[in-house]
Amino acid sequence: MVKTMLLDHLCKYKHIDFMPDSRCEKVNVGWNLEIYLKQMLAECAQLNDIENESLNIKPFDSRTTKELQFIDFYAGLIWSKYEFKDIRIDQYLDMVTPSNELLFFE
Repeated sequence: MVKTMLLDHLCKYKHIDFMPDSRCEKVNVGWNLEIYLKQMLAECAQLNDIENESLNIKPFDSRTTKELQFIDFYAGLIWSKYEFKDIRIDQYLDMVTPSNELLFFE
C-alpha cells in the first residue's frame, strides 16, 4: 500500500519529512517503516533518476497529535462510505473542500 500510494511522490522531492502514526512501524516484510521506505527509494533510484536526497521519518503518537486524529477520522469516513455504501457520509465530505489535494506535497 505504501509503495503504491507514496513512492512516486517520495521520489519527486529532494527532502522529505514523513510523520506517520507510530502504530504503523512494521510493514509486511517485518522491517520498520523507515528501512522499508529507504529500501523502496534505493530500488527506484537504480531504475530511474530520482530527486530524493533525504528521507526523515519521525513517528508521532496519534493519541496526542490532533492532525493524525483528523486524518484517521477522515479516512474512516471515506472507508465507511465505500464499505457500507453509506450515502449519508457525503454530507460530511461535502463540507470539507481540500485546498491541497497532494497531501502536503508541493
